[in-house]
Amino acid sequence: MSENYQINELLNEIEKQTNFSGQKPRIRIHTLERPLKTTLTGHTATVESVCFSPDGKYIVSGSYDGTVRVWDWEKSEEKTIFKGHTGGVSSVCFSPDGKYIVSGSWDMTVRVWDWGESEEKVIFKGHTDEVESVCFSPDGKYAVSGSWDMTVRVWKLENCEEKIILSHTERVDAVCFSPDGKYIVSGSDDKTVRVWEWENSKKIIIH
Repeated sequence: MSENYQINELLNEIEKQTNFSGQKPRIRIHTLERPLKTTLTGHTATVESVCFSPDGKYIVSGSYDGTVRVWDWEKSEEKTIFKGHTGGVSSVCFSPDGKYIVSGSWDMTVRVWDWGESEEKVIFKGHTDEVESVCFSPDGKYAVSGSWDMTVRVWKLENCEEKIILSHTERVDAVCFSPDGKYIVSGSDDKTVRVWEWENSKKIIIH
C-alpha cells in the first residue's frame, strides 16, 4: 500500500468525521521515512529559535519565557538553563567550536554563554529596541546582531567591543555571516536584503 494512498484514506476519514461532528479532529501524520525522533519539553512559552551544535549532539533553544536551554536531544535531557535575559529570547546560535552560545532578546541585549561552564560570559548593550537575530562569525571571534532599532551591529567577543553599526531604514529581522566571514547579509522590514563588507563598513548589494 503506497504512502499517498494511506494519506488519502486518512483524509477521507477526516472528512467523514467532520461531516458527522462538525469539527475536524487534530491528527499528526508520521511516515516511516520521516519519524518523529523526540519531543523536548520544559519551556513555558513559545519557542522562537533553535539550533544544533556543530557536532550534532546538542540543541539550543530560545523562548519567549526568557530562557535559553541546551538539550541532549538523543537522551531527551535538558542539560542547562540560562535565565539572564529579562525579555523573550528571539534568536540563538552555537559558536563554530560548540563552546559558546549567543542569544538575542527583547531586552535589547546580546548575550554570550559558556554553556559547558553554565555561565554568562558577555553582555553586549547598545541596541535601542528588540534584538531579533544573532549569529557567530565562522572564526568565532565576532557576533552579529540585527534589531528592530533598524541597525546591524558587530561585536568582538575578546574585549567586549562594539565594532561597527550598519543601518537599514526599517526593522532588521535577520542577519548572517558569509562562510569566509568577510560579509554580512541582513534582511529588513524595508523590503531589502543587504550585503555588507562589514570591516570596511561598505554596502555591496541591495536587493
